[in-house]
Order: sequence, then structure tokens, then C-alpha cells
Amino acid sequence: MRFLLLTTFIFISVSIFGQNCSENIIENYNVSGTRFVKSKVESILARVDKNYSVQFFSNSDGLFIKVESVYGSRLKLGDEIHVLDAFKNRKRFSFIEEGEYELVNETKPVYTNILYIYPDDLDWLIDNNVQKFYVFDATTSQGKVHTVSTNDQKLLRELAYCFKKAIDPTYSRGDELRSESEVTSNSETSSSSSSTIKKAFVKDEEL
Repeated sequence: MRFLLLTTFIFISVSIFGQNCSENIIENYNVSGTRFVKSKVESILARVDKNYSVQFFSNSDGLFIKVESVYGSRLKLGDEIHVLDAFKNRKRFSFIEEGEYELVNETKPVYTNILYIYPDDLDWLIDNNVQKFYVFDATTSQGKVHTVSTNDQKLLRELAYCFKKAIDPTYSRGDELRSESEVTSNSETSSSSSSTIKKAFVKDEEL
């Protein structure tokens, strides 16, 4: 099973990192040594009853992801988005603003907020397929797990790659894979760092 996952990783890596990034980046300029970059908006979950989308951007304060939730969870200050890869490695990102709310056409609730990310976080999103994510509500300690389609996993990685490429034009990504020991080590580290997460999420079941 692990061999199959790694084989799939190789195929996706080749198809992603050969992409032309011009369509994925809508803003890219430099002011006094600071790179201002903005990606297009990309959906990571599109359903009849809800939609989640992301947009990468950078400014003098760092690197960020703008998250939009339509008919989904409220995105409040202190809430977190947890993302998981195929090996159950977990990344946690916290919302840093109060968040915005808009009622579109009097019936459609739209929530937006901002996640701060470090360069290592961006590398992780480039190197891993986000298979599941959920918004962890800091008030209720609950959330609902969402499965990301294979195509949306690919689009998210491509967007992250193009975003980093725009920030650093010299950046290039080879198609080499992490070794088995690195995958195991990352998995153990992730499990340790997420020990404070409520037990309801241990099996990543929907609530």
C-alpha cells in the first residue's frame, strides 16, 4: 500500500512541477526588496452544500493564505485549520484575524479569514497531498473532517509551488522523494505535536 502511495506521489510530482505558473499567479511585483505576490483563488472543496477556497499572498509582513468558506464553518480568530496527508502527518494553521462575514444574495453566508504560514509550511504543502482538512473550532473544540479530491490535491500543490516560484524565481523542485525513514520520522513527529488535539479527531472521523 505504501509503495502504491509513493508511486502515485512520483506521478503527481512530475505532472505538477512541469506546469506553467503564469495562470496561477495574478499579482507579482517588488517594492524596495519586498516581493508582493498573490495567487489566484483555488477551490479545495466544492460541493452543493458548501465550498472552501484558498488564495496565497505575500507582503512585507510575511506569507499568508486567505481562506473563504461558503455555507461552511465560521472562520474566527483562534480557530485552526488542520490538514492531513496520506500518511496522517498533520499540519496546523491558526487564523490571525477576527474574520469577515458577508451574506450574499440574502441567503449565502460567506466567511473569510487569514492564516499565517512559514516557509517550511509552504514547502510541506508543495511536498504533500492534502487528503483531508477540518476547521477546528476553538470555542466548541469540534469540527468536521472534509476529504479533498485527488484533482483538488494536485491543484493545491501546484498553487503552492507556483506561489513559491514567484517569490523566489531561482527556486526549482526536483522529483526526488523523501526516504522511508524521513516519512516515518515525520509521521512520528506529527503524532507527537498533535497530542493536544481532542480525541474526537484521532481517527479523523466526521462529527
